[in-house]
Amino acid sequence: MCSTIKQLRESAEKVAARLDPELVHPKDLPALLDEWSKLKKISSAMEMVIAGRVASSGNWQSEGDNSAAHFVSRTTGESVKGAVDLLKTASALKSLPKTEEAFRSGKLSPSQVSEIASAASVAPQAEEQLLKVAETDGLVGVRQAAGRVRAAACQDHVERARRLHEGRYLRTWMDSEGAFRLSGQLTPEAGSEVKAVLEAIAKDLKKKAPKETPDALAADALLQMA
Repeated sequence: MCSTIKQLRESAEKVAARLDPELVHPKDLPALLDEWSKLKKISSAMEMVIAGRVASSGNWQSEGDNSAAHFVSRTTGESVKGAVDLLKTASALKSLPKTEEAFRSGKLSPSQVSEIASAASVAPQAEEQLLKVAETDGLVGVRQAAGRVRAAACQDHVERARRLHEGRYLRTWMDSEGAFRLSGQLTPEAGSEVKAVLEAIAKDLKKKAPKETPDALAADALLQMA
């Protein structure tokens, strides 16, 4: 299988090296773009499902990475956050066969799949309708429709609170400049508590460093809080 994929890649590389859009007749350009777009979508679909399989197999551990997301990030060249989102969508696709089929056939973009998966994972009955919207209204339409589906699924406050709590996370990484970065998500209640403490500390710090920006003070407050 790997040899077949390698041959496909090498063939695509040869075509890309020879193809000069400036030499293509203008009337043929829309079709050319459509074909390359479908090829990219198919490639993205296979990248996602294979990455999901790598994560579930645990084989990434032999490569010395801290997590499956770190392995996928290093292999694909995407950010760790992007790899986390990709793996999350890949996991959701396992229970959305119609969406995966459409993705594999080049009918959906990764962004469309992400929107459909995030909504259909909480409201499976909406999958077919979302696929129809994606086909007729593109990314904007499916994004709006998926938002409505998610909102409807969250009407139950207890269920919404549970989902937000289960979705909590804190991720840290070093960027290309060597700076320490972090990203997180908390429930509104937990977030309010953290924010209140940070603001109180930052207010005291401002008295000693009035020229510092609010963002810098917030960073210093987080360090003091730690």
